[in-house]
Amino acid sequence: MLLVARMALMLLATAWIGLAAASLVQSQGDASWLLVALMVVNAAVLAVLGYLIGRNRTRYWIAATIYLALNALLSVTDEVGLLDWMAFVTSLAALGLVLGAWRAETK
Repeated sequence: MLLVARMALMLLATAWIGLAAASLVQSQGDASWLLVALMVVNAAVLAVLGYLIGRNRTRYWIAATIYLALNALLSVTDEVGLLDWMAFVTSLAALGLVLGAWRAETK
C-alpha cells in the first residue's frame, strides 16, 4: 500500500509538471510565468513528500495529508472549471491512498 501511495504522489507531481508545460506553451500574459512557477513548486513538493513518506515517520505522513487536503481545497476556491475539478478529484484520490497507506503502515 505504501508503494501505491508513493506512486500516486509521483504521478500527481508528473501531472502538475505536464500542466505547467502546457500552460507555458499557451501563455498569453506576463504574469503566466508566476503560475507556471507555482505549478512546478507544487510538483516538487508532491515529489518530495512521495519520497519522504517512505521513511515512515509520523511527521511526513501528517505533512503529506495536510498538503494534499490543502491542494484539493485550493483547486476549487476560485474559478472552477474542468481542470480544477480534475485537480480536486486527483488530490482527493491521492489523499485517500496516503491515508490508507498510513493506516496500513502503523498497524
